[in-house]
Amino acid sequence: MPGITNPAEVYFKDGIWAWATNTWEKLISSGGILYNALHGWDGDSWQKLPMVWGYSDRYVQALSSLGVAAGTRALTFTSPSAGEVWVITHWVTWTSAATPASFNFYLHNTAGYQQLQKSPNPGANTSVVCEGEIILKATDYLYAEFPSCAGGEDIYSSACGYKMKIAE
Repeated sequence: MPGITNPAEVYFKDGIWAWATNTWEKLISSGGILYNALHGWDGDSWQKLPMVWGYSDRYVQALSSLGVAAGTRALTFTSPSAGEVWVITHWVTWTSAATPASFNFYLHNTAGYQQLQKSPNPGANTSVVCEGEIILKATDYLYAEFPSCAGGEDIYSSACGYKMKIAE
């Protein structure tokens, strides 16, 4: 780039640029993911950034089990594929039971089951939303638990959000 030799100078004409050792390199964009010149300072060395995240698709999964037997029942969601993370932005659970005892929301990861929320005595015909954003990596999954099912009721859980590819 003519006239720019100092990395402290700011230059944004015709795209996004980054200073690479002794020259300016244009960061090329494709589908919202920057590539080609993805480098940054790590201590005293200039090197390729280890990871880039980019939106790849919507995530929607709806599960149900009809006429369940008495006892504690659960619905288990699928895990992200290798090379992806899923960001869950909405997770809701409900049942056809007249008086459900509670709904329990769990994240299962390498540390085991992590309870995210317990909703005791939600009431008849009530759906319960698990609050907050949940990030799943490969092998993680959501687990909706329905303790004390009387038997014969229908249980439901659905989650939505978006998928992100991880490029390394």
